[in-house]
Amino acid sequence: MHYIGIDGGGTKTLFALYDATGTCLAQLCLPSCHYLQVGPEKMKAILECGIDALKKQTCEPVAIGLGLAGYGQNQELVQKIDEVLMLTLKEHPYVVTSDARIALSGALHDAPGMLVIAGTGSIMLATDGKKDYRVGGWGALLGDEGSAYWLARRVLSLFTQQADGRLARTPLYELIHHGEGLDQDSALITRLKTGERERIAGFARYVYAGAKKADPYCLALYEKAGKFLANGLNTLSQHLSGEVIRASYAGGVFQAGAYIMEPLKKSLNCRIRLIDPLDGPAYGAYLLIKKKMEGANQK
Repeated sequence: MHYIGIDGGGTKTLFALYDATGTCLAQLCLPSCHYLQVGPEKMKAILECGIDALKKQTCEPVAIGLGLAGYGQNQELVQKIDEVLMLTLKEHPYVVTSDARIALSGALHDAPGMLVIAGTGSIMLATDGKKDYRVGGWGALLGDEGSAYWLARRVLSLFTQQADGRLARTPLYELIHHGEGLDQDSALITRLKTGERERIAGFARYVYAGAKKADPYCLALYEKAGKFLANGLNTLSQHLSGEVIRASYAGGVFQAGAYIMEPLKKSLNCRIRLIDPLDGPAYGAYLLIKKKMEGANQK
């Protein structure tokens, strides 16, 4: 038996073929198969394309693990995704969960612990091996504290305040003004009028650029973001037993390195030990489907 792990996020879909030992035999990256972005027909086509390509790399039967963006608390959406999967994967045993859950599984090799995800949005997950718990994941309007979108909204607000003199100008003003090639600062209004979440989240890069120039506002944003994310992990830790709880991290915000990691670490309670992720989400999907298949074989 071979296994295909699928990480179906909001920006891309990663397919990975594994043997029974967890060795990756082949990988393929295709566009996002997010149901709300591409619809049922294109979702089905992307999944079929990736699965068929990897099946050609093996003579073994395959079982499939999927972690999909949008597969969560919205039961109406979950039902629609399930309908697509039943048509697409009817020849194969499979297991499906959220993209966040396979990230947790991959980061900790399916062991008990926690994961903080800070990408375009933010969410924190935990598992005790029997039950899963979550904090955050409320979306941009209601939450997503510490996410790239959250950082971007705040750095853009700081830019507008510095542009019209409500705040003294710091390095972030010039970084955005020149980085966006603005003839007039007000041109930013037109550029962002459509308000796509991912595009706005991209402005979080200026928080990192400003932090490298010791901009006090950018450093303070990372400090606040780290505290928000740590608070989520501290809250989740109440559900887990043991003197030491392993926690890992994922998402583009953590590319800022020490600027975000240091305030996060210092705000964690003494039970939590932050570790680098052991593997990625596709490996987590492999672990989940392998566990299901081994359980079925033991019955």
